Order: sequence, then structure tokens, then C-alpha cells
Amino acid sequence: MTATVQKISRWVFTLIHSAFITSFLAINISYNIMLREHVNMANVVLYSFLALAAIYILMGCFYLLFSGRRWGWGVLLLTAMVIVLVFFSHRLIYDVFPQLLDIEPSTGQRRPLREFIVMSIPRLYYYTAIALLFVAFHRLSQALVRRANAEKVALQAEVDRLKAEKMAQEMEMRAWGAYLNPHLLYNELDGIEGELVSWEDPRAEQLAHRVRILADTLRYNARNVLENRSIVVFEKELDQLERFLEARNTGQPDFKATVLDVHGEVAGQKIVPMTLVYLAENAFKHGDFRTEPLKISVHLTDDQLVACFRNRIRLGASTDRSLHSGMDVIKRRLELAMPGRYHITTKEENGDFEVTVSIDQNV
Repeated sequence: MTATVQKISRWVFTLIHSAFITSFLAINISYNIMLREHVNMANVVLYSFLALAAIYILMGCFYLLFSGRRWGWGVLLLTAMVIVLVFFSHRLIYDVFPQLLDIEPSTGQRRPLREFIVMSIPRLYYYTAIALLFVAFHRLSQALVRRANAEKVALQAEVDRLKAEKMAQEMEMRAWGAYLNPHLLYNELDGIEGELVSWEDPRAEQLAHRVRILADTLRYNARNVLENRSIVVFEKELDQLERFLEARNTGQPDFKATVLDVHGEVAGQKIVPMTLVYLAENAFKHGDFRTEPLKISVHLTDDQLVACFRNRIRLGASTDRSLHSGMDVIKRRLELAMPGRYHITTKEENGDFEVTVSIDQNV
């Protein structure tokens, strides 16, 4: 819309100027030919172009005069240009034009400067009127283009707002559709644990222990979400990781026990909750731990937290789609909570998969 208005405005402005120049020259030349019996055509044409130049010079002066902050310069320039135009025109008409066209000047036809100034006053008035008309038209066209721009910006802002509202409503609908009260799950898991314990069976006790750890992990995550904690201290995340590993190692005698090494001093480093738990769950989903354990190495300094997970890839496991989708969730959570402060690298080497997460601790 804006480009169309600007294009139309330019074409109309060009058309009007072209029509004005053509008609002004035609009328001015015809008028001088009809007014006098003996007239030098070249002299009349030059005089007509001089008048046209005077009009456009006045246009420039009035444009500056009505341009807000530069109006003072416009007044000075307008005054100076009127004086210059009168004296310059007098010189051109009676001295330069006759010499240029090799015309013998007639002393009787030469008008003194004072008389020429008096004769020029009416011309100056209608030159001024024409110049003001064009400046007004130009200002009007600029105002229309600015208005079109403002309307387009306002319309686009309204469209963006409606899209954002619709997207927010769709996201809220999806969120409510997927919502399941964590207290409900926790209470149900707590009840399942009680029933398993009552069976007085070693395997049931192991399963009950895993259910209890799962319930605690659910409560930990739910509290972080409900209390809007997007970042937690590393000690809490490490405790949840150890509990999750304990649950996964329980009742798996044929699996190698997970190796967790923490290097450095735990001193309030920050991390997004459930990051280490999700990475461990991802490893257990796709890993083979019958020959090699899951190896987790955490390096802590005051400036950085680096966690590395390495596991053997289970033969025949379809890891491409689900693995990358799991990593995408982890990356997105880190990006939302710690933008620009994290880095994730993954690699597959000799049947092993390794993911390393580093988090800058300098805020």
C-alpha cells in the first residue's frame, strides 16, 4: 500500500510539473508574440526559461521557509533570492541576451533598474503564487504518504497483535489439554507405593522404592514450575540426579552401575531444573549398559559448570528422531532460562554417544 501511494505520488508530481513547464513556456511565448509586432523569438524563449527558473528558485525558498526548524534560513534565502533575481534578470535581459544572440541593443528600449523593479512586482506576485501552489501540493503529497505509512504500521501492529493473541490462545488450549495435576499423580504414585510395600515381596519393595523416587522427582519438578523457578542451585539438581540414578539402578542386576564423578567444589552453581535428569533419562532410553555403564562426569568451577554424559548405544535402537527431539527440549529450556550462557555438543564415536553441556556461571 505504501509503495503504491509513493509511486502514484511521484508519477502525479512528475506529470503536473511536466504539464506546467510545457504550458508555461507555450503561454509565455505565445503571449509575447501576440503582444508585439516585431519580436526576437530566441530572446523570448530565453526570457521564458528565465521566468521558469525564477519560479523554481522561489519554490526552493518556500520549501525551506515551511520546513519547520529551517524556516529562518528560508526567510533569509527568500529575501536574498528576490534581490538577486531582480538584478540578475535585469542584467540578462538587457545585456547578456542581446550579446548572446548578437542583437544590437536599442537604447530606447532599455529600461532603468528602478522602472524594471516596479514592472517586476506583478510578475513576482504570480511567480510566488505558482511556487506556493507547488510547495503546498508537495507538502500534501508527503502528508498523504506519511499517513499511508502510519496506517500500514498500525494495521501491521494490529495483525501481529491478533496473531499473538490467537497463538497464545492455542498454546493455552494445548497446555490445558495436556495438563494433569501433579498432586494427583503424586498421590496416585504414593498409593501405588503403599500397595507394593504391603505385598512383602523383595521385587515389590524394589519397585516401590522406584515409585517413591519417581514421586519425589515429580514433586521437585512440579514445585519448580508452580513457584516459577526456572533456575536452581546445582546441589538440588545433583540430588535429584542421584535419586533418579538410584531408581534406575534398582532391580537391574544385569546392568552396570552408573559412574558419577563430580570434580570441583559445589558452591552454588546454577542450572535449569531437570536438565541432568533428562540427560540421564535420554541415555537410559537409548543406551546399552550390559557391558559398559553410563558415565557422568561433572566439572565445577566458579565460572563454569560442565556435565558430560557418555553411554554405549544399544544395537538396533532408533535414536535419530527421538534422541534429537529430547535434545531439542533440553536446548529450548536452557535457551529460555539462560540465553547465551550455555553450549551443548553431541557426538557419536565407536558405538558410543556423548553429550556435553557447559553453562557459564557469570551473569
